Amino acid sequence: MKTKVLQLEWWMTSPATLEECVDPDAEMLPVFNRDGYYLHRGVCWFEVGGKAYKTSATQFRYVVNLLHVWQRYNQRQIEA
Repeated sequence: MKTKVLQLEWWMTSPATLEECVDPDAEMLPVFNRDGYYLHRGVCWFEVGGKAYKTSATQFRYVVNLLHVWQRYNQRQIEA
């Protein structure tokens, strides 16, 4: 299985929202040492500023599904 990568969501880039939205126990060692939102074998995390935080794989899959729907919608608009 490949690692899926997305750009960080807006709240992942702000130190103020990180404090509010991320559980301190969710911190983990960075895997790639580059900013991004990752899913690999059901484990989901994001890396920002040299730190990494575990997060919900369900949320990651939801965002991917939204992106696929948006791509199909745009493709239909172009073809119409």
